This record gives sequence, C-alpha cells and structure tokens, in this order.
Amino acid sequence: MMQSCDTLVVLAPHTRDGHTLFAKNSDRPATECQPLCWSPQATHPPGSRVRCQYVEVPQAPETLAVLGSRPWWLWGFEHGLNERGVAIGNEALHTREEPAETGLLGMDLVRLGLERGRTAAEAKRVITDHLERYGQGGSAAHGSTRRYHNSFIVADPGEAWVLETSGRHWVARRVRDRAAISNLATIAEDWDECSAGIEAHAAERGWWRHDAGRRFDFRAAFENPEPRYRAEARYEAGRYAEVDDSCRVLAER
Repeated sequence: MMQSCDTLVVLAPHTRDGHTLFAKNSDRPATECQPLCWSPQATHPPGSRVRCQYVEVPQAPETLAVLGSRPWWLWGFEHGLNERGVAIGNEALHTREEPAETGLLGMDLVRLGLERGRTAAEAKRVITDHLERYGQGGSAAHGSTRRYHNSFIVADPGEAWVLETSGRHWVARRVRDRAAISNLATIAEDWDECSAGIEAHAAERGWWRHDAGRRFDFRAAFENPEPRYRAEARYEAGRYAEVDDSCRVLAER
C-alpha cells in the first residue's frame, strides 16, 4: 500500500460551483489515530502562555474556534478549519538543514495559525512569526524519533498561500488558481515573500552562490533531493486531480 500525505487547494473562480476547495490526507500509522478536536473560541488574560508540544509561547488575547484533526498524543493539528473559514494543512519537508532537537512542530504551527488567523494572510503571518522566533524541531512521531521541516497550504474562501520552510527560514507563494504540496519542495524562484536573510543563510552553508546571476531558488538551495522521488507522483496527481463538491470544506462567507 502506498503511503500518501498530500494537501491541495483550488480557488473559487476555478471550481465548478464557485467555492474554494481544500483537501488533505495524512499517512500516520494506525497507532496514531486522529480524532476530530473542537477547540472553542476563548479569551485569555494578559500575560498568559500556552504549552505547545515542546515549547511554551505567549497566548493570544483571543483565540478563534477551530475544528482540527489531531493525532491523539499531540497538542497541534495535522489540518483543520476555523470559524472564519481559514483552513491549513501541513506536510513533512526534507531539506539539507538538520531539524532541531526541540522547537515547534508543524502541527503546532497549524493550530497556532488557525486559532489566531482570521484570514489566510493573517494565519500565514502567525506561522512565519512563530517559526522565526522559536524555530521548528522535536520528534513528530510517537514512540520514535522523526524530525522534519514543514510545508503548508493556508487558505480562506478567497485566497491561498503555499508556505515552505527550513529551520527558521521560509518562502511563500500566492496561489493563482490551484496548488498542491507533498513531501517535496514546490517553490523555486517563483516565491512572492521570503524570510529576511534566507539567501545569505544558504550561501554561508555553501548551498547557494550570491553570484548565481538569477533570483534565489529555494528548492535548489535547500531541498534534500534524496527522498523526493517518493512524493513526485503524488504531487503531480494532486496538481491535476479532478475535484468535485465532495471535497468542499470552505463555504462562502
């Protein structure tokens, strides 16, 4: 049986019924079942903090209601939807950079983005701000050690972003019509936003030349190409998949 962990989005103008479509599946083993978890809207006193899986961060004054798919042992979500119609899913991404032994998991970042982001752009900023401040790391597997970086699709009814990361650095591409992610890098020179100093960070490690004579290429600089082949067919299928109303999770506001 082929494992498959993929996320896709199709924006409303490009769907048959004019609704944005978002879909995500997860290949965690059966021992890591994912019950749906409802986190209600809440307000929090000044100075309060929240414990993610391995890292404690300041709590937001107000958090949105979220329905998420949560591996039973994790604080964060593999994917979910908040009360404002923002949906986020993440995938493991393997880069040349060794993931840290502790930090925020991709699932932590999904939940933080959903609880604090009223739009896709706002949720993306929540993720990148926390990523830059706290980094990502720690084991994302129960009973074993498995660390990785993350990619995300962050969507609302009218807008979507692909966000790909390595350590505390990231690139983001606005979705024009549809997009898919899998366990590989999809952003090359076609990014719309990036973290400060990402090109210098790659150059210092010998992954990129400042004098390359072209725009910074995230995939060429950061991706570990060895595991890519295992995800390429799934990624291509997601990019061109036929989708219908059964995939719809984002409603018009």
